[in-house]
Amino acid sequence: MQDAIEQMMAEANPNVVPPPVSYRLKGRSLKQYVEHVEFRMICAAMQEAKHKKPSKGTITRAAALLGLNRTTLTMKLRKYLKFGQNG
Repeated sequence: MQDAIEQMMAEANPNVVPPPVSYRLKGRSLKQYVEHVEFRMICAAMQEAKHKKPSKGTITRAAALLGLNRTTLTMKLRKYLKFGQNG
């Protein structure tokens, strides 16, 4: 585990300094924060896919932008629609 952490840190961009964890989480659990970021990325990908060619296939294009399978993105969209996630 320690080797994996050290490798990840070695590969990280040294020019990017993330803000302190307490600032980023703003009272959320890590799971809530990750879901918030995921939701925002999905929304951005859907917008970008829609603007590229506003017709059928938006989910497929958004999934490709995110590096996901279309089915996986569809499941995530249903999850966020079901729970009323609003970013």
